[in-house]
Amino acid sequence: MVYPLTVNRLMGLCAFESTGRKRAGTTAPDPQVVADRFFEQMELISREDLGPIYCKVHDKAKALGIAFDDATDFDDLPVSIVQKPEMFDDEDQTRLFPASAYSADLSKQPRNEPTVGLFGSKRVRAKIGDAHWDIRIRPSVTACVLEGQNRRSKIWWTIEGVPVDKQNSPTAADSVTFIKKTTKVAELALQELRAAYIKALKQVDEKERGPERFGDAQLRVSFADNTDSDFLHLVDAMTLTRLTFNDALTGSAAKAVRAGAGEVERFIRKTAAMPDPLNVKLKVGNGGTAAVFSEAMLDVSAPPNINRWVISGLASSIGMVSSNLPTDPRWMRFAAMPDLARSVSAARPLSARIADNGARQLEIVRAPQPAA
Repeated sequence: MVYPLTVNRLMGLCAFESTGRKRAGTTAPDPQVVADRFFEQMELISREDLGPIYCKVHDKAKALGIAFDDATDFDDLPVSIVQKPEMFDDEDQTRLFPASAYSADLSKQPRNEPTVGLFGSKRVRAKIGDAHWDIRIRPSVTACVLEGQNRRSKIWWTIEGVPVDKQNSPTAADSVTFIKKTTKVAELALQELRAAYIKALKQVDEKERGPERFGDAQLRVSFADNTDSDFLHLVDAMTLTRLTFNDALTGSAAKAVRAGAGEVERFIRKTAAMPDPLNVKLKVGNGGTAAVFSEAMLDVSAPPNINRWVISGLASSIGMVSSNLPTDPRWMRFAAMPDLARSVSAARPLSARIADNGARQLEIVRAPQPAA
């Protein structure tokens, strides 16, 4: 089994209620006003809060046993604003743009398409478990609260890793350990980034804001690329012959297909505490890629009493069945050039689109109200 890349995306929601005579968001604000305020908000977070947040993240990671290979410097990271949130994680480089550059695009933007603010990504090398990783961290936020419609802003913290140990190919165990460790780090990061978002919003938005409501929902999307022959057989069978996952797991499918289904089931159960039966789906993406994944709303009656939507799965290309892939020398190139693994990854773009859809669904879920 070879797992060339693992990506872990966590999202929290942030919402407000207005105490003024008019509820916030009942009218659509001017797009240029939104752009100006959102850009100012992003700059405030980047200048005043992002550095300290990264330092707390670094300390949390070390406490969890994540050993960084070199010193980290999290200051002076650039920010930018984009229009297509599902693709935000495909850009390694960001630049600082004047907000006025977005006036034309914002004025034509569909009302249901949020504006996303990207903070500069951070690249580090670290050992997690038994594997050495090239890790990229990407925080981002949306302008939904400023854009009105009584929408809730999304606070994202994305961590992706490419194993860089040329002597040992990455395994499912390495990927599972990466997800478990980085989830704990990202949960802390989300709390800190939400607090920074709220503080900066109050400085740039003149609306009278009422009780703060945030943290009432959380989304986690954990995916990994899998180039194992058995999983590739499963992907081909599900996409090309329309075989269902249940039939692949328990039916009379070929041995390799059944083994691939078993690999997916084990990965999902180890990375997400999903209830039985697993609701496994197939997502076909652009460029001949596909993901096999499951999603579930976890029990909200247990502390901290919030809606937790968890999505987990594996991804690969379609039509790439080959029993030689686990020892394919191409893995050596991935380990030597992590950006190559990112550029050919199926998990990165597919998980981004699945995460965007999950965020839209979670936004409309009403969280349980705390007891008076």
